[in-house]
Amino acid sequence: MVEIQNQRLLKLAYLIGNYMKFLKYIKNSWACTAKRERSGGFAILYVMIIIAIILAVSLATINLISKEMRLARVARESLGARSAADTGLECMLMMDKAGASFFIDPNGSGTPTTTVYCGRDNNLSAVKYKIIQGTYSSSMYKYEVEIDYTPSSIPGPCFEADLVRDISGTPAKTTINIFGYNTCDSSKLGQQVQRGIIVDY
Repeated sequence: MVEIQNQRLLKLAYLIGNYMKFLKYIKNSWACTAKRERSGGFAILYVMIIIAIILAVSLATINLISKEMRLARVARESLGARSAADTGLECMLMMDKAGASFFIDPNGSGTPTTTVYCGRDNNLSAVKYKIIQGTYSSSMYKYEVEIDYTPSSIPGPCFEADLVRDISGTPAKTTINIFGYNTCDSSKLGQQVQRGIIVDY
């Protein structure tokens, strides 16, 4: 019985305490009514300042995310361009070491090859390149390898290259310059990224 009475007293004290808090809240509300009327303009100003701060932070965050997305795209396209340059280097080395008529000495006899297929586009079709004989003399000669736009657009990565061979000494010195592109699609040239490789041997 004593415990039950104590519990009832505790509940009653709790209710009385809450009732007193409620009365205090009502009293404070009445006392602040006049102040709120006077400070209504300041409250609007504070709200506007807070909204401006939130808007500025949001715009800064959107701008940062946009820049990060552009950097991520450039990094991805850069990998594609580097891969195209690697493919071009392998093709150039293969043609140079094949012992065929790809890069023959123009001072001698023979007819150089004019076309070659290297790598594949996004449709898994072989990409066609033109081999163009450049300037030459008794001490050096040059060949250029360019994309053959047939058809006029290549849906995927490609490369351009040139081979310069110095035959003035023994052994001859060869320099290959490779320029890889992430895309050779004529409708996406504004998004083209270039990466280069230079090899001497």
